[in-house]
Parts: sequence; C-alpha cells; structure tokens
Amino acid sequence: MVKNTSGGSGHKSMARKNIEPSRNATKRTRVSLEDGEIYAKVTAVLGNGMCHVLCLKNVKRLCFFRGKFKGKGKRDNSVGPGRWLLVGIRDYESEKTDKLPNCDLLEVYSDHDMEWLKQQPNLNFSSFMSAPSSSAHEGELISFRDDEDADTIISAVLQTKGTKMASVEVVDHVEEDINVDDI
Repeated sequence: MVKNTSGGSGHKSMARKNIEPSRNATKRTRVSLEDGEIYAKVTAVLGNGMCHVLCLKNVKRLCFFRGKFKGKGKRDNSVGPGRWLLVGIRDYESEKTDKLPNCDLLEVYSDHDMEWLKQQPNLNFSSFMSAPSSSAHEGELISFRDDEDADTIISAVLQTKGTKMASVEVVDHVEEDINVDDI
C-alpha cells in the first residue's frame, strides 16, 4: 500500500464515533438557575476564544470560551454578533476600573432556543430586542433626510480615528431610470 505523504482532509475527526447525538432531539434548553448565571448578547467577536457581550443589565463584559466550545465542540456552538448566550459571572475576581468585567461562556442558544426563551413569561428580553448589534455589516443602508445632514455625518465619521468604512453612498429616494452603461 502506498504511504500517504500529502496528509488528508481531516475526515477521521468527523467520524461517527466523534459526533454527539442530535442536539434538538435529546437536549433541553438550559436556563439560568443560579445567581451567577445571566443572559447576554454577543456584540463583537474578538478571536482567541473571547468576545464582548452585553448583559441584560446593560453591562458590557469580556466573555471567555471554555474548552468544550473549542476544537470539535465548536461545530454546533458557533458564536457570532447578535447570538444569545448564557454566561457565568466571575464573582471571585475583583473588578478593575480600566478593564471590562470577565465572564465565562456556559451555553450558546440556537435560533430555536432563542424563540423558546422569548416565549417564557418570567424572562424579559426587551433590552436585547431594542439594542442593535455594535458591529455593522457590509451592505447596510443608512438613510438621511437631506443632503446637508448626510454631508455633516459623513465628514464626522471620516474624521474619527480607526473607523473602517467600505464605502459611503448617499441614496436619494427619487425614482429614476438607471442606465447600466453609465455605471
């Protein structure tokens, strides 16, 4: 038999022996049971197993991913902006004035779990519904009432240090025929 010198595509790690049973069929949604467990919404993913979250009490925290959410365990637990989490507050750490308080990731809620949590009468997620995610996605449209407001806001944004902007486009709501050859 020929020796495999070029490696592989990692199919052994995807083997049936390493896959857990279907998440929806066997697992119930985990809810907050203790004082140190709170619900949070991801505002920014930082990488290296960390993200910024906004808690129900409007406190911004630095969340650390535990080991079970890394490696093979991250397949069903993808964390992105806008995702709801259950986090554990680190009560044993003293708060520093210049740094965000720390917390640990306990549970990542799927879309189905988020809808189930919204239906619960004893939980109030109104702050999650009204607070927009802090990370803007490309392609989002910003509309202005008149061109003077647009010029003022665009110049203020461009003067801000560290602002990443793909493009700024002023859209008028006047319907005109667009000729593709002019573009």
